[in-house]
Amino acid sequence: MTTLIAGAAQAGQTTGSSMDRADSMAAHGSSMNRESDSMAPSTGTNRIAATAVVGTVTGQALLRRLQRGGLILWIRHGARDDRPGDVSDAQAAAHNCAEQSRLTAQGKAQARAVGAGMRELNLPIAAVHAARLCRTRATARLLNVGPVKTDASLDEASTWHDRGGDAAYQQAVFKLLSTTPPKGKDILDVTSKLTVPNPRPPVLAALGPAEVAVFAPNPGGQPQLLARIGRKAWRQLAQKVGQ
Repeated sequence: MTTLIAGAAQAGQTTGSSMDRADSMAAHGSSMNRESDSMAPSTGTNRIAATAVVGTVTGQALLRRLQRGGLILWIRHGARDDRPGDVSDAQAAAHNCAEQSRLTAQGKAQARAVGAGMRELNLPIAAVHAARLCRTRATARLLNVGPVKTDASLDEASTWHDRGGDAAYQQAVFKLLSTTPPKGKDILDVTSKLTVPNPRPPVLAALGPAEVAVFAPNPGGQPQLLARIGRKAWRQLAQKVGQ
């Protein structure tokens, strides 16, 4: 279902699974959260500043690519609480949020802010796909950029123990990133950090809370990472419109 996004702006990083516990530190104002806005930019395996836009395509060129469509926007959920991040396949299917880690108030604000920026840029998002976890579904809803459909292929690594393990998970990720969006449209995938050995693409293991990785799909080949957009960078991108 195609949704053309237009609208307003509202207000709103660290590392998933057991590594995702850094989200809770960020949510409580830890030093890890404070340093996130001053880290050196990287398009690879390092964290980036929350205000940064880095990659092979940035500035007006990135805006044109985003608004022209044909891209996959891969976003990690917002900051979560300090309950264990691992979820079984059965728990994910049951949508029992009492047994899962959930977004903090900060994580909710992050999702709202990113969604406001996307709407301000009129991104032509054709579909919003979310992992079945409570924190990913909540992030997708709070982005408010289109109807949300859950997709078990986006679930984090712990849900894959009885579904083929890490190899099957990596194959599912590759397939998602190789999916060609409808002509002139983008696809938004909402998920967790990729917590498997030797993650591919490596950037998916480095995304901070509510950070977006922008890919150009390449069916039959490797998806191309174009840019990483920090959670606080969307307002800056919107300011470039018309410049």
